[in-house]
Amino acid sequence: MNNTTVSSLKIADMMRRDSNIGPASIVQYSAISEAMNSAKCQGVKKGLTTGWPLIDEYMNLITGLLYIVTGIPSHGKSSFMKSFIVHSAKIHNWRWALYCPEDYPLSFYVQALSEIITGKPLHGKDGMSEAEREQAVRFINDHFVIFEASEEAYDIETILLTVERLQQVNPVQGILIDPFNELESTRPSGLSETDWIGATLARCRRFARKNDVAFFIVAHPTKLRKLDNGTLPVPGLYDISGSQHWANKADIGITVQRDFDEGCTYIHVLKVRFRYYGYPGVVKLYYKPMTGRYLEYPKL
Repeated sequence: MNNTTVSSLKIADMMRRDSNIGPASIVQYSAISEAMNSAKCQGVKKGLTTGWPLIDEYMNLITGLLYIVTGIPSHGKSSFMKSFIVHSAKIHNWRWALYCPEDYPLSFYVQALSEIITGKPLHGKDGMSEAEREQAVRFINDHFVIFEASEEAYDIETILLTVERLQQVNPVQGILIDPFNELESTRPSGLSETDWIGATLARCRRFARKNDVAFFIVAHPTKLRKLDNGTLPVPGLYDISGSQHWANKADIGITVQRDFDEGCTYIHVLKVRFRYYGYPGVVKLYYKPMTGRYLEYPKL
Protein backbone atom coordinates (compact mmCIF):
# COMPACT_ATOMS: atom_id res chain seq x y z
CA MET A 1 0.00 0.00 0.00
CA ASN A 2 1.35 3.43 -0.97
CA ASN A 3 2.35 5.39 2.14
CA THR A 4 1.27 8.73 0.70
CA THR A 5 -1.98 7.82 -1.08
CA VAL A 6 -4.61 5.69 0.59
CA SER A 7 -7.98 5.43 -1.07
CA SER A 8 -11.15 5.81 0.95
CA LEU A 9 -12.10 2.26 -0.11
CA LYS A 10 -8.98 0.76 1.44
CA ILE A 11 -9.50 2.75 4.62
CA ALA A 12 -13.05 1.46 4.80
CA ASP A 13 -11.82 -2.12 4.29
CA MET A 14 -9.30 -1.75 7.11
CA MET A 15 -11.98 -0.38 9.41
CA ARG A 16 -14.31 -3.25 8.65
CA ARG A 17 -11.58 -5.79 9.42
CA ASP A 18 -10.50 -4.12 12.65
CA SER A 19 -13.84 -3.19 14.19
CA ASN A 20 -17.59 -3.18 13.83
CA ILE A 21 -17.63 0.57 13.18
CA GLY A 22 -18.91 1.61 9.77
CA PRO A 23 -16.69 3.64 7.46
CA ALA A 24 -16.55 7.41 7.78
CA SER A 25 -16.50 9.84 4.88
CA ILE A 26 -12.97 10.85 3.91
CA VAL A 27 -12.20 14.24 2.35
CA GLN A 28 -10.80 13.80 -1.14
CA TYR A 29 -8.25 15.95 -2.99
CA SER A 30 -10.94 17.55 -5.14
CA ALA A 31 -12.80 18.76 -2.06
CA ILE A 32 -9.61 20.16 -0.54
CA SER A 33 -8.82 21.99 -3.78
CA GLU A 34 -12.34 23.37 -4.02
CA ALA A 35 -12.19 24.56 -0.41
CA MET A 36 -8.90 26.35 -1.07
CA ASN A 37 -10.31 28.07 -4.16
CA SER A 38 -13.41 29.09 -2.23
CA ALA A 39 -11.31 30.55 0.59
CA LYS A 40 -9.18 32.46 -1.91
CA CYS A 41 -11.95 33.75 -4.19
CA GLN A 42 -14.91 34.17 -1.85
CA GLY A 43 -13.19 34.74 1.47
CA VAL A 44 -14.83 34.18 4.84
CA LYS A 45 -18.59 34.43 5.10
CA LYS A 46 -19.31 37.90 6.40
CA GLY A 47 -21.29 38.34 9.57
CA LEU A 48 -24.30 40.62 9.77
CA THR A 49 -24.75 43.56 12.10
CA THR A 50 -26.53 42.89 15.38
CA GLY A 51 -28.01 46.37 15.28
CA TRP A 52 -25.58 47.59 17.96
CA PRO A 53 -22.34 48.84 16.35
CA LEU A 54 -20.41 48.40 19.60
CA ILE A 55 -21.43 44.74 19.85
CA ASP A 56 -20.49 44.28 16.18
CA GLU A 57 -16.87 45.02 17.14
CA TYR A 58 -16.79 41.77 19.12
CA MET A 59 -19.33 39.50 17.41
CA ASN A 60 -21.70 39.40 14.46
CA LEU A 61 -24.84 37.55 13.50
CA ILE A 62 -23.73 34.53 11.50
CA THR A 63 -25.67 31.52 10.27
CA GLY A 64 -24.27 28.05 10.86
CA LEU A 65 -23.06 28.80 14.39
CA LEU A 66 -24.18 27.78 17.88
CA TYR A 67 -24.59 30.71 20.29
CA ILE A 68 -24.84 30.11 24.05
CA VAL A 69 -26.27 32.90 26.22
CA THR A 70 -26.14 32.87 30.01
CA GLY A 71 -26.54 35.23 32.94
CA ILE A 72 -27.87 35.42 36.48
CA PRO A 73 -31.68 35.10 36.70
CA SER A 74 -33.47 38.48 36.38
CA HIS A 75 -30.42 40.06 34.74
CA GLY A 76 -32.15 40.34 31.37
CA LYS A 77 -31.10 37.36 29.23
CA SER A 78 -34.57 36.94 27.75
CA SER A 79 -35.15 40.68 27.44
CA PHE A 80 -31.89 41.08 25.55
CA MET A 81 -32.71 38.18 23.23
CA LYS A 82 -36.12 39.65 22.41
CA SER A 83 -34.42 42.86 21.37
CA PHE A 84 -31.78 40.86 19.49
CA ILE A 85 -34.27 38.91 17.37
CA VAL A 86 -36.33 42.03 16.61
CA HIS A 87 -33.17 43.79 15.42
CA SER A 88 -32.32 40.96 13.04
CA ALA A 89 -35.89 40.77 11.76
CA LYS A 90 -36.10 44.52 11.11
CA ILE A 91 -32.62 44.97 9.65
CA HIS A 92 -32.12 41.70 7.77
CA ASN A 93 -35.71 40.47 7.35
CA TRP A 94 -34.80 37.32 9.28
CA ARG A 95 -37.38 34.78 10.39
CA TRP A 96 -36.98 33.00 13.73
CA ALA A 97 -38.28 29.79 15.26
CA LEU A 98 -38.89 30.56 18.94
CA TYR A 99 -39.28 28.05 21.75
CA CYS A 100 -39.67 30.32 24.79
CA PRO A 101 -42.14 28.59 27.12
CA GLU A 102 -41.38 30.89 30.06
CA ASP A 103 -42.83 33.78 28.05
CA TYR A 104 -46.36 32.86 29.05
CA PRO A 105 -49.13 33.73 28.43
CA LEU A 106 -48.86 34.57 24.75
CA SER A 107 -50.38 38.02 25.34
CA PHE A 108 -47.38 39.00 27.52
CA TYR A 109 -44.95 37.76 24.88
CA VAL A 110 -46.71 39.56 22.03
CA GLN A 111 -46.85 42.77 24.07
CA ALA A 112 -43.13 42.64 24.82
CA LEU A 113 -42.21 42.04 21.18
CA SER A 114 -44.58 44.72 19.89
CA GLU A 115 -43.16 47.33 22.26
CA ILE A 116 -39.64 46.63 20.98
CA ILE A 117 -40.85 46.71 17.38
CA THR A 118 -42.68 50.03 17.67
CA GLY A 119 -40.58 51.68 20.36
CA LYS A 120 -43.79 52.54 22.21
CA PRO A 121 -45.57 51.03 25.23
CA LEU A 122 -48.85 49.24 24.65
CA HIS A 123 -50.71 51.36 27.21
CA GLY A 124 -50.81 55.01 28.22
CA LYS A 125 -51.17 58.32 26.43
CA ASP A 126 -47.93 57.71 24.54
CA GLY A 127 -48.92 54.15 23.69
CA MET A 128 -49.35 52.51 20.31
CA SER A 129 -52.16 53.50 18.02
CA GLU A 130 -54.51 50.88 16.62
CA ALA A 131 -52.64 51.01 13.31
CA GLU A 132 -49.31 50.50 15.08
CA ARG A 133 -50.69 47.55 17.03
CA GLU A 134 -51.90 45.92 13.82
CA GLN A 135 -48.57 46.62 12.15
CA ALA A 136 -46.77 44.95 15.06
CA VAL A 137 -49.04 41.91 14.88
CA ARG A 138 -48.31 41.51 11.16
CA PHE A 139 -44.59 41.90 11.79
CA ILE A 140 -44.62 39.22 14.49
CA ASN A 141 -46.61 36.86 12.30
CA ASP A 142 -44.29 37.38 9.33
CA HIS A 143 -40.99 37.03 11.19
CA PHE A 144 -41.53 34.78 14.21
CA VAL A 145 -42.62 31.16 14.31
CA ILE A 146 -43.64 30.73 17.93
CA PHE A 147 -43.92 27.27 19.47
CA GLU A 148 -47.14 27.24 21.44
CA ALA A 149 -46.58 26.89 25.18
CA SER A 150 -48.33 23.85 26.62
CA GLU A 151 -48.39 21.80 29.80
CA GLU A 152 -46.07 19.27 28.19
CA ALA A 153 -42.62 20.48 27.15
CA TYR A 154 -41.18 19.72 23.73
CA ASP A 155 -37.99 17.71 23.39
CA ILE A 156 -35.16 18.84 21.16
CA GLU A 157 -35.94 16.38 18.38
CA THR A 158 -39.52 17.65 18.10
CA ILE A 159 -38.26 21.21 17.74
CA LEU A 160 -35.62 20.29 15.17
CA LEU A 161 -38.06 18.19 13.16
CA THR A 162 -40.53 21.08 13.08
CA VAL A 163 -37.86 23.53 11.94
CA GLU A 164 -36.60 21.06 9.34
CA ARG A 165 -40.06 20.97 7.82
CA LEU A 166 -40.29 24.76 7.97
CA GLN A 167 -37.10 24.99 5.94
CA GLN A 168 -38.85 23.28 3.04
CA VAL A 169 -41.73 25.76 2.99
CA ASN A 170 -40.85 29.12 4.55
CA PRO A 171 -37.31 28.96 5.94
CA VAL A 172 -36.08 30.54 9.14
CA GLN A 173 -32.61 31.95 9.59
CA GLY A 174 -32.50 31.72 13.38
CA ILE A 175 -33.59 29.42 16.19
CA LEU A 176 -33.96 30.47 19.83
CA ILE A 177 -34.46 28.08 22.75
CA ASP A 178 -35.02 30.05 25.96
CA PRO A 179 -34.30 28.46 28.37
CA PHE A 180 -32.65 25.09 27.78
CA ASN A 181 -33.92 23.60 31.04
CA GLU A 182 -37.52 23.87 29.77
CA LEU A 183 -36.82 21.23 27.14
CA GLU A 184 -38.26 17.80 27.80
CA SER A 185 -35.34 15.60 28.79
CA THR A 186 -34.78 12.53 26.64
CA ARG A 187 -31.70 11.37 28.54
CA PRO A 188 -31.46 7.58 28.45
CA SER A 189 -30.92 5.74 31.69
CA GLY A 190 -27.23 5.15 32.23
CA LEU A 191 -26.18 8.32 30.41
CA SER A 192 -24.86 11.10 32.63
CA GLU A 193 -26.35 14.58 32.46
CA THR A 194 -22.99 15.91 31.30
CA ASP A 195 -22.83 13.49 28.39
CA TRP A 196 -26.48 14.06 27.47
CA ILE A 197 -26.01 17.84 27.38
CA GLY A 198 -22.86 17.40 25.30
CA ALA A 199 -24.66 15.17 22.81
CA THR A 200 -27.63 17.55 22.63
CA LEU A 201 -25.45 20.59 22.01
CA ALA A 202 -23.50 18.71 19.36
CA ARG A 203 -26.80 17.80 17.70
CA CYS A 204 -27.88 21.47 17.71
CA ARG A 205 -24.56 22.61 16.28
CA ARG A 206 -24.73 20.04 13.48
CA PHE A 207 -28.28 21.16 12.74
CA ALA A 208 -27.14 24.80 12.57
CA ARG A 209 -24.41 23.94 10.08
CA LYS A 210 -26.50 21.62 7.94
CA ASN A 211 -29.46 24.02 7.72
CA ASP A 212 -27.42 27.25 7.74
CA VAL A 213 -29.23 28.80 10.70
CA ALA A 214 -27.99 30.76 13.70
CA PHE A 215 -28.85 28.60 16.73
CA PHE A 216 -29.23 30.43 20.07
CA ILE A 217 -29.67 28.63 23.38
CA VAL A 218 -30.22 30.48 26.67
CA ALA A 219 -29.03 28.55 29.72
CA HIS A 220 -29.06 29.30 33.44
CA PRO A 221 -25.86 29.19 35.50
CA THR A 222 -25.45 27.16 38.65
CA LYS A 223 -25.90 28.86 42.01
CA LEU A 224 -23.03 31.31 42.39
CA ARG A 225 -21.23 32.21 45.61
CA LYS A 226 -21.19 35.89 46.49
CA LEU A 227 -17.93 37.79 46.38
CA ASP A 228 -16.45 39.43 49.46
CA ASN A 229 -18.24 42.69 48.59
CA GLY A 230 -21.61 40.92 48.59
CA THR A 231 -22.12 40.95 44.82
CA LEU A 232 -22.38 37.94 42.55
CA PRO A 233 -19.61 37.25 40.03
CA VAL A 234 -20.26 37.41 36.31
CA PRO A 235 -21.03 33.81 35.31
CA GLY A 236 -19.02 32.27 32.50
CA LEU A 237 -19.79 29.39 30.18
CA TYR A 238 -18.22 26.92 32.62
CA ASP A 239 -20.68 28.10 35.28
CA ILE A 240 -23.74 26.94 33.34
CA SER A 241 -25.65 24.20 35.06
CA GLY A 242 -24.98 20.62 34.08
CA SER A 243 -21.90 20.40 31.93
CA GLN A 244 -18.58 21.87 30.82
CA HIS A 245 -19.80 21.20 27.28
CA TRP A 246 -21.55 24.58 27.31
CA ALA A 247 -18.10 26.12 26.95
CA ASN A 248 -16.72 23.41 24.68
CA LYS A 249 -19.54 23.29 22.14
CA ALA A 250 -20.32 27.01 21.89
CA ASP A 251 -19.14 28.80 18.77
CA ILE A 252 -19.98 32.12 20.40
CA GLY A 253 -20.66 32.55 24.12
CA ILE A 254 -22.34 35.55 25.77
CA THR A 255 -23.15 36.60 29.33
CA VAL A 256 -25.80 39.23 30.06
CA GLN A 257 -25.10 41.12 33.30
CA ARG A 258 -27.31 43.85 34.73
CA ASP A 259 -25.83 46.45 37.08
CA PHE A 260 -28.83 47.55 39.13
CA ASP A 261 -26.89 50.29 40.95
CA GLU A 262 -25.61 51.85 37.75
CA GLY A 263 -28.78 51.14 35.79
CA CYS A 264 -27.07 49.53 32.83
CA THR A 265 -26.54 46.14 31.22
CA TYR A 266 -23.19 44.67 30.24
CA ILE A 267 -22.96 42.24 27.33
CA HIS A 268 -19.87 40.07 27.83
CA VAL A 269 -18.72 38.32 24.68
CA LEU A 270 -16.83 35.47 26.31
CA LYS A 271 -15.92 33.26 23.39
CA VAL A 272 -15.68 33.54 19.62
CA ARG A 273 -14.44 30.28 18.14
CA PHE A 274 -13.36 31.68 14.78
CA ARG A 275 -11.12 34.74 14.78
CA TYR A 276 -12.74 36.02 11.57
CA TYR A 277 -15.97 36.65 13.45
CA GLY A 278 -14.78 38.64 16.45
CA TYR A 279 -13.07 38.35 19.81
CA PRO A 280 -13.94 38.61 23.52
CA GLY A 281 -14.98 41.98 24.90
CA VAL A 282 -17.58 43.89 26.91
CA VAL A 283 -20.27 46.33 25.75
CA LYS A 284 -22.36 48.59 27.96
CA LEU A 285 -26.05 49.04 27.09
CA TYR A 286 -28.90 51.00 28.61
CA TYR A 287 -32.21 49.17 29.02
CA LYS A 288 -35.47 51.06 28.55
CA PRO A 289 -38.13 49.06 30.45
CA MET A 290 -41.05 50.98 28.91
CA THR A 291 -40.22 49.64 25.45
CA GLY A 292 -37.82 46.74 26.12
CA ARG A 293 -35.18 48.33 23.92
CA TYR A 294 -31.44 48.46 24.58
CA LEU A 295 -29.44 51.56 23.66
CA GLU A 296 -25.68 51.94 23.45
CA TYR A 297 -23.54 53.83 25.91
CA PRO A 298 -20.30 55.45 24.69
CA LYS A 299 -17.57 52.88 24.17
CA LEU A 300 -15.99 51.55 27.38
